[in-house]
Amino acid sequence: MPEQFNQGDTVEFNDAYTGELTYGRVSRIYGGSMMISKISKEEAGPNPKRFNAQPGCSYGEDENGTPICRLHQTPLVAGLVGSGMNAPGPGHVRGGVCQVSSKVVLAADGL
Repeated sequence: MPEQFNQGDTVEFNDAYTGELTYGRVSRIYGGSMMISKISKEEAGPNPKRFNAQPGCSYGEDENGTPICRLHQTPLVAGLVGSGMNAPGPGHVRGGVCQVSSKVVLAADGL
């Protein structure tokens, strides 16, 4: 069974982008996601829980301009269809749903 985390738990993890060993405290939990506030090794104490961090899904486009999930490199399932409220220009929102994680990923032009 995967490790369970609660608000207030102290964790150690390798930063998903730099690989650096980092310490934190779980400050909020939102369903299956959590927010971790960075703390020092001294604040973490002798027994922080191990957390395996990875970058989340984000909007990208392949060489043909097709929307993809950057993390999984898979096409996004259509999410935003022209509704008249999403006109091209600053603030135009593009996105879809990742086929692997089922998370919604968005990008906004000019923001």
